[in-house]
Amino acid sequence: MANPKSTKWYFQTWFVILMLILFLPAGIILAAVNPNWKRNTRIIVATVGMLFLIVSMVSATAPSGEPPSAPKPRAEKPKPAPKPPEPEPEPEPEPAPREPTEEEKREKANAEKQRYANEMLPYVERTESALTEINSITDDFVNGKITSQEAAGLIAVQESELADIRSGVAAVTPPSDLQGFQTHYLDALDLDIAGCDKLVQGLEQEDPALIEEAATLFEQANSHMEQANRELEKHMPQSGFPNLAPIFKTLKKNLEHLSF
Repeated sequence: MANPKSTKWYFQTWFVILMLILFLPAGIILAAVNPNWKRNTRIIVATVGMLFLIVSMVSATAPSGEPPSAPKPRAEKPKPAPKPPEPEPEPEPEPAPREPTEEEKREKANAEKQRYANEMLPYVERTESALTEINSITDDFVNGKITSQEAAGLIAVQESELADIRSGVAAVTPPSDLQGFQTHYLDALDLDIAGCDKLVQGLEQEDPALIEEAATLFEQANSHMEQANRELEKHMPQSGFPNLAPIFKTLKKNLEHLSF
């Protein structure tokens, strides 16, 4: 064996053994060329090291006897159960309507009557004005101030006025207890219009029979107007409507004295 003092440090026995343990290929090379070891020693150590290296390499590359296990499927996290829908809050029951008191009922009925009176008053006043004008025309004819043809033309104008009044009255909605008044008033207007038509024909043709028919129609109109007034007095005595009965009486008198 060579002089240990001249041996390089990496050929020292402790280092070769350490490399055989930690890094086998380097340890085999150092053992095979180590000048400090005998030839037989180098061959044995290198051969044993080569066998260990071959065995370890073969065992590392050889397939395992057991087939590779298939990868386990990932367990899916259970989906959270859907939340049940929150119940809708029940609507609060509507309070039962309060039954109006008798005083409230009376006040409502009076307010409805006042509404009807306010809507009807202009038509009643126009009716009074038209009938008064017809009276004046017939009076002028009886007194010889106008001719029969002139009287017929003037009365035809009032007939149109009464027809317009009739349309307006029909559009007014009466309270339930004044339905009778409304019906009689419309019937009276219808008879007034028919009476004017006969009166115009009688004056134009100077026919006393047509004048008599006109007088009968005006008398029937007066009867309906009186019934309307009774309904009014019964259900709305403070209506403020003018009384038309005296006008019909004057008209009847004028038609009795009308002659050609």
